Amino acid sequence: MVLQYMETDQLPQALKKWFDENVDSLQVQRISGIRTATSGLSNITLFFHVDGEQAGKPISRGYVLRLPPERETVFSADFLFQCQMMWALAPTGLKVPEVYWYESEKAYLGCEFYIMEKISGESPGDAYPGFHGAGVFYDAVVTDRTTLWRDAIDQLVALHALDWHTLSLPDDMYFPKDAADALRAQIESLEKMYARVTKVRIPIIEHTLQWLSTQTWVPEKTSLLWGDARPGNMLFDGNSVVANLDWESASIGPPEFDLAYFMVSVELSADFCQVDRLPGLMSEEDTIQYYLAASGSQRDGIPYAFIFTYCRLAIMTALHVQSPPDDLVLPESFYFDNYCVRQLAAHLPV
Repeated sequence: MVLQYMETDQLPQALKKWFDENVDSLQVQRISGIRTATSGLSNITLFFHVDGEQAGKPISRGYVLRLPPERETVFSADFLFQCQMMWALAPTGLKVPEVYWYESEKAYLGCEFYIMEKISGESPGDAYPGFHGAGVFYDAVVTDRTTLWRDAIDQLVALHALDWHTLSLPDDMYFPKDAADALRAQIESLEKMYARVTKVRIPIIEHTLQWLSTQTWVPEKTSLLWGDARPGNMLFDGNSVVANLDWESASIGPPEFDLAYFMVSVELSADFCQVDRLPGLMSEEDTIQYYLAASGSQRDGIPYAFIFTYCRLAIMTALHVQSPPDDLVLPESFYFDNYCVRQLAAHLPV
């Protein structure tokens, strides 16, 4: 692996220097085992191992190092925001990694960074053949897939049950005055994202944005939203979720948006990789019923949430076409012909 920030073989020495100068409680003797995570598009994620001494006792422990992306991504956000989100969620009991240290000084690694807990678990990879062709769900027996799916939905239920007013959320998050204001802010976020698509105009997205802004539906409640709720951002161990990752897209809005995003992202993965949907996953209707029963939410916002999510993911696809990640080059036809655009054409009321 080659980093823009610094040569990879310099990382052990640079990290040791940082520990020596900033963490008095841990005497680092050796840093080893640096390797890159196999999934994720919004950050650079590295694993490393520390051997040393703490409180007079030898330790040998793994950590996760997060670096900001080397260029703008679809999920570009304030890097500190991610840490602040996990710090805010840590006292709630939601399964998030503990962030031990954040460093804003760029002298050590050439960029800001944070170091967090390494949790033993497996995440469905983003790379081909995707969620339905490899990874923890693919490897599980059919009945266990249902259990994994339910536990993943339970994470959304737990998140949306939190009273966001009581959390120490990042100061630069938008805090709506009511549910209607929250929905307006969510639509504006889509409009700003679409404004970053500068090479083409996509009429169905423009029509959808107008449709979303003219509807009279008002959410029943607002919740803290994950913003990127999908199996690929969860770690699983056995039949349970052990960690929920990647909080850079968190916001306040209708909880139905996270539910729709979860389901659409799974279908999008199958379509993009051209593989069959895994048997054993709960159907769309069963998932909705399960979530509604567990959360006490109402069904009336679900159709709107799906249209919003198709539009959001269609814009994200367009941004990937316009500025592809290093390992994902999409044809320009994807601007106008992709899973979410086709879903909008099929489901958007005329």
